[in-house]
Amino acid sequence: MFPTAEDVRWFYDSGAYTEDDVQTFVDLGVITKEDYQSIVGTEDVLLDAMKQISDAVNK
Repeated sequence: MFPTAEDVRWFYDSGAYTEDDVQTFVDLGVITKEDYQSIVGTEDVLLDAMKQISDAVNK
């Protein structure tokens, strides 16, 4: 099936797709939520930010 998660990643990395575009592919059932997180990296960014805040508060 086109596009695959790899296709979506390529278009996202090249700037042709936005995060909203990638979310549309999740909504359509073309890719999974895990694929979305892997492609746009939002989960890692949020976890890193939360860890930095936690570390700063706990100093």
